[in-house]
Amino acid sequence: MLAGSPNGQLVGLRFIGSRKSCDRITGSSHGGLVVANLSTIAVGTETNSFTQVSGNGTDLFCDSKSVITGGSAIAGASTDNCGNLLPSDTESIP
Repeated sequence: MLAGSPNGQLVGLRFIGSRKSCDRITGSSHGGLVVANLSTIAVGTETNSFTQVSGNGTDLFCDSKSVITGGSAIAGASTDNCGNLLPSDTESIP
């Protein structure tokens, strides 16, 4: 669990791909799950478990060039500022 930080809770920056094991991200006055600078964070895709992301200034944030995958495994996020939130590990192929 990540809780109570005055700044961002789980941050991905600088061209990285990140897979973190965490069941709750909560209580930040800024951002909960923050992804920027051409980065990717995968949530719950290997464990098939849900991650509670709630009670943050902004629960989910990504810039226009970054991605959060595994959106269907995120529970409780009421503030979402991520246009690149994918429900699974990959984009759908038409």
